[in-house]
Amino acid sequence: MPATESSAPDNVAVVGVPADGQLVAEHFSRASFFVLAKVSPGRVRDVRIVAFPARGKGSPAIFLAGLGVNLVLACEIGERAARALKERGIEIQTGVTGPIELALRGVANPGPAES
Repeated sequence: MPATESSAPDNVAVVGVPADGQLVAEHFSRASFFVLAKVSPGRVRDVRIVAFPARGKGSPAIFLAGLGVNLVLACEIGERAARALKERGIEIQTGVTGPIELALRGVANPGPAES
C-alpha cells in the first residue's frame, strides 16, 4: 500500500467511528460525522471530528480510506459498505455501541480474551 500523509506505523491504528453526538452512530452509512483517532497500545491521541460532506451521495469507505483510516468501529454496517471498506484494506469491528471515548479506549486497552 502506498504511503500517505496519514499513514501510521504498524502499532498505531487510525480509527474511524461514525458519530451521533458523543455516541457511536447506529447506522454507519447514514453518519454525517466521523470521529478519527490514532490509537496505539495504551494510548488514544489526535482525536478529531470530521464532517462527511457527501452524506447520501458518496461512499464513506472512500472518504475514510482517503483519511488513512485502517479500522472502523461501528454499531451496524450494511453489506455493501462492509465490502467497500474491506476492499480498501480497512478492518471492521461491529456491535460497538455507547460513548465513542469508551470505544476508542477499548481498542487502546483491550481486555483479556473471553474463554
